[in-house]
Amino acid sequence: MPRMAREKSYDSIYHIMVKSISEVNLFKDDDDKINYINFIKKHRNNLNLLFIHIV
Repeated sequence: MPRMAREKSYDSIYHIMVKSISEVNLFKDDDDKINYINFIKKHRNNLNLLFIHIV
């Protein structure tokens, strides 16, 4: 039986990770990683996100 969906909360803290399996690179190269981080930074205000730390 699947678990029930989480209740969405606008004042909660969520821990979000982006990672891949060990055999697969998440990014093609450093430029790809920089593009991803810049995309997130660009759209964080539209999504009303607050980032504490980006590595």
